[in-house]
Amino acid sequence: EDARRCYQDVTRWENLTWLDGFILLSGVAAQLVSGLLFVLMGSLCFLPFSVDKDINAAIEDGGLGGHPLNIVLPLGWAGCLIFFYGVAAHIVHSKMMGRRAQAEFSKRKYSQQPETEHG
Repeated sequence: EDARRCYQDVTRWENLTWLDGFILLSGVAAQLVSGLLFVLMGSLCFLPFSVDKDINAAIEDGGLGGHPLNIVLPLGWAGCLIFFYGVAAHIVHSKMMGRRAQAEFSKRKYSQQPETEHG
């Protein structure tokens, strides 16, 4: 319970640094933008392809020219980069908050011990 309270305190918006907020908000924005890009502009991001087509067939014939990654168009690669930035930002933010909460928990635990034990 104390560890949970430390995590809640550390992750309150008013306790975040500007960098914490930037990482969090830019990661969220990246996830939203990539999702919207893939949904609303999917035909500009990916070639049309279905499992009944032959990967080795020419792109003009509905295939992928023998290269599975040909399905991703340049805008699709940009969307993937944006998406993976969002994932990385989420991981970084989560790790930073977890470590900060752990440090705060240790600090509170240490400060609550009687003086003879740590002094």
